[in-house]
Amino acid sequence: MSEDKIKTVEFAIAGILDVFEDSDYVRELKSKSEEVKSSLNYDSLFYCIDKYINSELDSRTRGNRGIGRMTTWIPRLGAYYRKEMSRLSTKNLSELYTLMQDVIFRAYLARPLIVENPISMAKLSKGSELYEAWIPGIYVVDPFGEKLLDMIDACTSTAWESFLNFLKKHGMSRPGTFPNEKMDEILFRYVVAGYYLRVVEVNPPRTSIE
Repeated sequence: MSEDKIKTVEFAIAGILDVFEDSDYVRELKSKSEEVKSSLNYDSLFYCIDKYINSELDSRTRGNRGIGRMTTWIPRLGAYYRKEMSRLSTKNLSELYTLMQDVIFRAYLARPLIVENPISMAKLSKGSELYEAWIPGIYVVDPFGEKLLDMIDACTSTAWESFLNFLKKHGMSRPGTFPNEKMDEILFRYVVAGYYLRVVEVNPPRTSIE
């Protein structure tokens, strides 16, 4: 297990803990976070998330479809902003990768940290098997319930702010006065992807988001 993988997870957990810093709940979460970190299959998780993000940032492959989609209604990010993405430097792409990774990991970690009690044990530990079980459901799973969505929004809020600020800085902000529905759909699925990865990992085959 590499030091970088551990630091990535620790950074995502710290972002979640910051949300609850002023509550009595934070001590419990800090204690639970140590158990979560020691229980993760790091290689398997990074295999899945890295492969997914690399696909989303692909601006060279023709067409708008991304992995997991049956249609092009929700295009991959690299295709939706093909010109802007193709102009990014290697350093910029690395930064965008890290920002997207943080969003997905926070959504993933919110489940064992906050929803699971006790923490569930992973039943799919091989990266390739987890990936094959995970990908088909990202774009078809049921939406979050309102209470769960509010919790996920809180856990990922600062990561989203950084991610959206990057897009805006590089000419990929939401154009016009009204919200860009297509962009909202693309970004929302990154949250679904993170949370759903945990669902599949501890309860294969695919189940509805709880």
